[in-house]
Amino acid sequence: MLLKEILLANGVLKSSGDRMRPGEGGILSISRSSSERLRWLFMTHECYHGVFFSSDEFILAVTQIWKNLAEEERNFWRIFLDMYGYNVNDEYLLINEFQAYLMQQDTSQADSYFRGKINWILSMKPHLQGSLGFLLSEYGDTFSRSAVAVENAAYSLTGIRAGDLVLKRKK
Repeated sequence: MLLKEILLANGVLKSSGDRMRPGEGGILSISRSSSERLRWLFMTHECYHGVFFSSDEFILAVTQIWKNLAEEERNFWRIFLDMYGYNVNDEYLLINEFQAYLMQQDTSQADSYFRGKINWILSMKPHLQGSLGFLLSEYGDTFSRSAVAVENAAYSLTGIRAGDLVLKRKK
């Protein structure tokens, strides 16, 4: 109820009789139980979801980047997101998470971050070596290329770079 009151007071929700309807803006949330570094990473990730939800042009640009990936690259994202319990049959969700994970940190960190994720996945599911192992060699820079492409789209449309959101608090 407190959250509802806050959203109403800030115009994110509007009351229409006994119903609620959307207003302007949105809300992002993360757990406070994580370390400070992870909270920053998670908040940045969630903020990029906000950018995605608020810009149809950005959605179209990221969707095109997604569609231009090799099937093997999209397969990595399905496996990776499945490991975290995402509905990998929802392409809109896959595309949204694809951009948020790529944008949550500087593009120069993308390859090492996701190579680590491939090794993490393979440590638990070695039978995926054939599906993922080649990404470590044949598609060595796929993550940084994708991150730069998404960052370029975000920057051209919003002036925002990867990992570089300035978080502001309304007083």
